[in-house]
Amino acid sequence: MLSDAGPSGAQLTAALITHRRAPLAVLERMPRGAALPPALADVVRGLPAAGAVGLSTCNRFELYLEGAGPVDRTALLDRLHAVTGVDPQDLDGALEVLSGEDAVRHLFAVAAGLESRLIGEDEILGQVRTAARVADREGTPTPLLRELFQWAVRTGRRARRAAGLAEGRISLAHRAVEVLEERLHPLHGRTVLLLGSGHMAGRVVEALRRAEAWPVLLVRRPEAFVSGDVPVLGLDALPVALDRADAVLCATSAPFPLLTAHVLQRAADRRAGRPLVVVDLAVPRNVEAAAQGLDGVELLDLDALAGGEAEPAFEAATRRAAAVVTVEARAFRARRERSAAGPLIEQVLRHGEAIRQAELARAARLSPSTDLQLLDELTSRIVSKVLHAPITAIREHAGAGDTDLATLIAATLAGGDGAPALADPVD
Repeated sequence: MLSDAGPSGAQLTAALITHRRAPLAVLERMPRGAALPPALADVVRGLPAAGAVGLSTCNRFELYLEGAGPVDRTALLDRLHAVTGVDPQDLDGALEVLSGEDAVRHLFAVAAGLESRLIGEDEILGQVRTAARVADREGTPTPLLRELFQWAVRTGRRARRAAGLAEGRISLAHRAVEVLEERLHPLHGRTVLLLGSGHMAGRVVEALRRAEAWPVLLVRRPEAFVSGDVPVLGLDALPVALDRADAVLCATSAPFPLLTAHVLQRAADRRAGRPLVVVDLAVPRNVEAAAQGLDGVELLDLDALAGGEAEPAFEAATRRAAAVVTVEARAFRARRERSAAGPLIEQVLRHGEAIRQAELARAARLSPSTDLQLLDELTSRIVSKVLHAPITAIREHAGAGDTDLATLIAATLAGGDGAPALADPVD
């Protein structure tokens, strides 16, 4: 198994806090952005880990760790509590720990969009790539982790090609606009306020334009923002803009709510019964949780956007993507385990050569007239032929995933731990 993932016997662990088990109240307190690198460094210092890569998105906070042994769950919870301040009981309910090939398969499925709220969404592939780049810049990944993330990005691309999912077809931005269309049908001609100016906001603007809606951007510094033909207002204009809007879509990286329950309630009171749809794509949330349930306001968060296409063609596409993930995870394991055979074979050859050299020295002492050159060539061929079969077996068993048996064969031949010791060849 890949828990013995590398030649050094290092083990791979994935600590996962995702939308599948964690509520938004927990996810939004996970480190992201500029807070992620110091959190990674803190985790590596506090655990028996040689390196780490962190993947932090609106759907997940995942740590991929390489260490000399398995990472203790209690120790992980302690470090996560120290980094996030989240109650240990809440963390315990949200935390999932995978190791070895299970961790590899999970990351590959994440990169393929198969572990997202919106199955098949394509933003995640760039986020996986960015996670690897950030870790590289901070110097936290090991060679194994670096290779793992590179392979994950390739797998994500291959899975999407196999599934026939064109880039940009499935995204949270497009799903949010679909939800607005369902609530406000028709969306054509409607005014939608958009809080945010990043990548997600840009994709929302594109989707709104295709729906022939009227997006209005609200940003912190409108004087420094160039948006083409989209109106741009400052955040201070939000209360007045709410009176004229049909919907609000939030997608900023602000660490605190920008839209409070008080502001929304006052807007609802002024709208004289005209409902206001608010979609919050942000983690941490841009809209105060207390706004849920206000009269005249329909607040939808990421959980409300879950789902996606359920028709048979889409289900078949996801099965094709999942098949690619399985094949690539096995290929990654096989490659790592083949590389694990190298040190075992070297150990056997080194032991065989030590015995041969000791016997040559013994022969020279007992019979000085012996042709040592001829004896050297003869013993070299004998050792090579004797070790050929067991070395082949080590290579084959390691490549098939049975590293325990490969290790036992090598240890037996070399007289290592767990094997009967060989007699000392020198009298």
